[in-house]
Amino acid sequence: MIGNVIQEKRKAVGLTQAQLAERLGVTAPAVNRWEKNLSYPDVAILAPLARALKTDLNELFSFYQSLSDTERYLAKDRARMLFIDGKADEAYSYMSEMLRQNPADGQLYLDFAEAIMSTSLIGDNSSHVERLSRLIEYYEKALELLPEQAEDISFTLVGLYGQRGDRAKAENALAQVPDRKNDKRLAHAELLHELGLEKEAETELRGYILRKVVDLLSDLVLLESVERALLQNDLAQIAHDKQEAVKEIFELWGGVDILSVLSSQSAHLACGEEAVEIPLSKLLDPKSSDGYLSKSPLFKDAVIGGVPRQDATTADLMADVITALKGIKE
Repeated sequence: MIGNVIQEKRKAVGLTQAQLAERLGVTAPAVNRWEKNLSYPDVAILAPLARALKTDLNELFSFYQSLSDTERYLAKDRARMLFIDGKADEAYSYMSEMLRQNPADGQLYLDFAEAIMSTSLIGDNSSHVERLSRLIEYYEKALELLPEQAEDISFTLVGLYGQRGDRAKAENALAQVPDRKNDKRLAHAELLHELGLEKEAETELRGYILRKVVDLLSDLVLLESVERALLQNDLAQIAHDKQEAVKEIFELWGGVDILSVLSSQSAHLACGEEAVEIPLSKLLDPKSSDGYLSKSPLFKDAVIGGVPRQDATTADLMADVITALKGIKE
């Protein structure tokens, strides 16, 4: 915005707000309001303002305008072609100049970031560190300028901060992503892997996969019920067979069908009633009369409903499923 430009140029030439105001014949509060984008300089004062800031009218006027979608597309394409031609330095100079002329165009920052990403595998004289630095800079600026896209931009920044090894910023960016984002937990696991924290990543992934599997089984149970209501018993049987196949692949259940148990737990939880607490540690042996969960080592460190598996209950597990289903519905 023009206020940001006035402030930047004023400081660059070493003037205070009062000194600039005196040169232009206005008050210091007026300059202060310009720089806070609360008001704008009168058109008649733009020429002396440009001279005082040692810039030109074209530059000042450019900040009142926004690029069209076509102009952005052409700018993005030019930057991308420069990268493809191995002219990374020229591409960066071009993008910097375009952004200098259009500092409030958040979409342009995103477009240039996409141009960098789309050519990231092309060999040129641009270092990985420089590319990463530019990507973070552009996405951070886009986040500031495009609050309506904060969820997606923050999600992208998680991975970029992870590549830079900045866990604090990555975790903070991830915290800005709503829980309903279906792959948020997976993104956290990817971040931990990127940071070399493999044990933490392993634990997170096991919990993520377990929740996804339970979620899939719940969907298949519902599908089977729907197909039977439609009197399509052949399709209902297929849905049932797929449930058994999933359970067998992940070695999750044996003995009594835990899904019927979970269905009752779901009803209790949905009504806000006290759920029956059945410690999972008592359900680990598929050979026992009430064995529901197997001893599959894949999920030995899984976190269920925010609780370590060995201390969790079926209610905790169902809470995880309900959270996943709510996220999908929203």
